[in-house]
Amino acid sequence: MKLSREEHAKPKVVCYFEHNSTSRRTYDLVIKNYGNSAAFNVSLVFSPPLERYGQTKILPVEEKTFKIMAPGYEWRTFWDSFPDSDGLSMPDEFLANVSYEWDNPRKSEKSELSFDIKSLMGMKWIGGPTIEESLQKIAESVTSKANEEIPREIASSVKDIAEALKRQAKAKRQRDA
Repeated sequence: MKLSREEHAKPKVVCYFEHNSTSRRTYDLVIKNYGNSAAFNVSLVFSPPLERYGQTKILPVEEKTFKIMAPGYEWRTFWDSFPDSDGLSMPDEFLANVSYEWDNPRKSEKSELSFDIKSLMGMKWIGGPTIEESLQKIAESVTSKANEEIPREIASSVKDIAEALKRQAKAKRQRDA
């Protein structure tokens, strides 16, 4: 039972690529602690170093470190799109050696994650609005319709109030006469 509680309580740090939320043609590099406790002195060593293979030229990423990653903490950075592999020399496999400490006294965890960027290369997407863009347009349409209807409803209510006041005034004059 103690091992089970410990396994449930410890941090779990992983890294992966995910589609960028604003552009499905690009990716984010994500490093996340999805465990239930903080990870300390988190170190990721990429072998071979990660490079951006698209149009953007940038120095390769060989290592990334964090002093502390709270439970649920996620670090993400825009990576790039992955073009077709024609003319590009890319390794078949990338490794991320992940190491971190946790608990008091400190315990160490190490793992090796493997991923293949080539599997992401050349993906084509059908263009179109995202769900967020569609919801925004619906909200704008509803707001526009509501703004058109409100003046009509107000005018109708004002007319009803005016008619009621006229009837009350007429009734009062008849009583006073």
